[in-house]
Amino acid sequence: MKRVFIAEPKISDSEIVLNDPKQIHYLRNVLRLTEDQDIIIFDQQKNEYSCVLKKISSDLISIAVKSHSRAKSVKNFSLTVACAIPKKTSMDDIVDKLTQLGADRIIPLLTERVIVKFDEKKKVLKHKRWVSISISAAQQSQRPDVPVVDPVTGIREVLKSLDTFDLK
Repeated sequence: MKRVFIAEPKISDSEIVLNDPKQIHYLRNVLRLTEDQDIIIFDQQKNEYSCVLKKISSDLISIAVKSHSRAKSVKNFSLTVACAIPKKTSMDDIVDKLTQLGADRIIPLLTERVIVKFDEKKKVLKHKRWVSISISAAQQSQRPDVPVVDPVTGIREVLKSLDTFDLK
């Protein structure tokens, strides 16, 4: 059964209606789902919905919710990883693996010795990319949630917020 992440599913009368073109493309063309096929939808609040696809068209997907459950967390701690950004696309792999290993929050760091330099536009694009990578990795590893990927941050800002973490 396929697992699909939807950030904030809009549920009315035990039905979910999707009208986001990217999600429709992903379900129709990438996963090649068909009507009357079972799927599991999960969201950021650790809700899981067992569903059946009712109608698939080019601009709308209608999904009937069969059952709803809340995923139970097996760990009693929250793991935050702050990582200096390496060269090339290695940060993509780091986000992927940290998501699969169970990190709850990922903070990409710009430090004094980081070779990679970003302008503001590039920071936003990279952040969007890392968020989508974390969503894909959460779907693949069947995690009940998706980790928070912070925007690119300087090490000084992280050090200022150090008192919010339990262990350093």
